[in-house]
Amino acid sequence: MIQQPEKNQSVDITAENKIYTTEYLDEPARMTSDPSGYINLFLEKFKIPKEATKKLGGTKIALVISFIVEKDGTLSNYEVHSDPGYGVGAEALKTLKKMPPWIAGKKDGKLVRSYSKLPLTMEL
Repeated sequence: MIQQPEKNQSVDITAENKIYTTEYLDEPARMTSDPSGYINLFLEKFKIPKEATKKLGGTKIALVISFIVEKDGTLSNYEVHSDPGYGVGAEALKTLKKMPPWIAGKKDGKLVRSYSKLPLTMEL
């Protein structure tokens, strides 16, 4: 989870570790392959939890995973939004952590850390 600093807490906001949102980047972070290929690979690796199949079988679900794309393309600070439960969010995180790295975003010609989201829709 991306934590907000506590009141009166010192936070290092130097350019080296600043996290940018897409609108402030010259080049946003992106997947190393085309988006549809990346999503297809994700769905191939994703294993639907048995409990989710029992409780949500035949249902179309949507969830969003937010994360930080680091300067080297690795992902960190994962957070699941709209988790339907029954282990789906946990399995989505587990699967995303096994996926290829991304290409980091750029600001003023330099690689920077950036906030990104991956929306997923699937039928169980």
